[in-house]
Amino acid sequence: MDANSAWTVGGSLDGGGYVVLHTGDGGSNWTKMYSFGFGDANEVSAANASAVWVACDSQILRSTDGGQSWDNPSSPPYTMGISAVSSEEAWAVVNGETSQSGSILHTSDGGATWTTQLSGETLALLWT
Repeated sequence: MDANSAWTVGGSLDGGGYVVLHTGDGGSNWTKMYSFGFGDANEVSAANASAVWVACDSQILRSTDGGQSWDNPSSPPYTMGISAVSSEEAWAVVNGETSQSGSILHTSDGGATWTTQLSGETLALLWT
């Protein structure tokens, strides 16, 4: 990553769902890198120029090639935030009415499995 590169998530201007946007020129131009029509996009975390993770209400998205392609590894619903350190390792917080509500989850295998690190009723409204 460099000072001119940034990622964001938000709603589509045409009402067609949510988008993942990237700029490589300090924000002068933004490119739609992914779009989807269900759930909210809550947060994006880029560990480096290649590894990008997006937390959504309905899924977690991951790119290992700078947003050219995306996969959605196994993930709980209502993922409100994500913090990634590589294409394989990330932490996520879960909010909503699920058995994992109020949990901090960790993956070290690209999202194939998530381990609960902290959970409890007092954490029901977690966001990053």
